Amino acid sequence: MKKIQYTKHLLNRLRIRKLSKRLLRFLLKHPTLTLFDNLNNTSIIIGKKDKQLFMVAYIEKEDLLIILTIHPIKKSQIDSRIRNKRWTIKENLS
Repeated sequence: MKKIQYTKHLLNRLRIRKLSKRLLRFLLKHPTLTLFDNLNNTSIIIGKKDKQLFMVAYIEKEDLLIILTIHPIKKSQIDSRIRNKRWTIKENLS
């Protein structure tokens, strides 16, 4: 796996949302869906842990993942962003 760089924003979001780096690493290793955010030019993974969906936004470089943010997300939000072409499916792993 590539080296992971955590942004200050991400670290703040993890603290505010009471999420762990361990959860983040789990989601990165076990995504159910990978997407591209056409608005922000970032990559997105969708992952699931204990019936809760999460979205992780990141920038991928040669040997580095820069993790931007993480938050819970609903299936309807994912579907809407795909339908409106904000997100483009890269790979469906479910």
